[in-house]
Amino acid sequence: MEVTTVKAREASIPPVTKVAAAVPVSSGAYTREQAREDRIELSRQAVEAMKEALDKKAREKKEKGGAKSDMQQQLDNAKQAAEAKMEETKMKLRCLQIALSIMNGDNVPPEDEKYLMDHDPELHFRAIMMRRLKEDPEEKESVLEDEEQKEEGGADPAAPAPAPATESAAATEAPPAPAEAPPAEGG
Repeated sequence: MEVTTVKAREASIPPVTKVAAAVPVSSGAYTREQAREDRIELSRQAVEAMKEALDKKAREKKEKGGAKSDMQQQLDNAKQAAEAKMEETKMKLRCLQIALSIMNGDNVPPEDEKYLMDHDPELHFRAIMMRRLKEDPEEKESVLEDEEQKEEGGADPAAPAPAPATESAAATEAPPAPAEAPPAEGG
C-alpha cells in the first residue's frame, strides 16, 4: 500500500482529522520547523476520496452559480418577450385607430394610411370597403409617434409644419370677383 504525505493545511482537511504530532521524515530526523507543522499520511484511496469530495463541492458551487445565471437569462428572455409583445400590441392599436378613422369617413394623413397598409393590409382593405361617406369629413391628426414617422419615412418632425389654412391665406389664393354695380334706376 502506497502512502502519500500531505500537509494538513494544504489539503483543507477538517480539524478533526489533523494529526497533532509531527511525523519524522524518511531519514528519521526532523528539524525544529518541520516539527511545528501538522502532518498526516493518507492512503491513495483516502486522497482520491478527498479529491472527489472537493470536486463534488466545486461542481455544486458551480451549479448554484449556474442556476443564478440561468435564472437571470430566463428573466432577460422574459423581459425581451414582454417588450416585443408590447410593441406588437401598440402597433395593432395604432392600426385599429387608423382603420376606425377611415371607416368613419374621416381624412387620415397619408403616412398613417401607409402605416396601416404596411402592417395590416387586410384591415386596410376592410376599412376602405366599409368607409362611410361624410359631407364634412374631419381632418384627423396622425396617431403615429415621431419615431415611427422617421422609421416609416414620414415627415421630419424638425421640419416646419405647413401653415393652417386661414381666411387670409384663402384671400391671397383667389381674389374675390369684382362686385357688379347695381343697375341705375331712372334716367
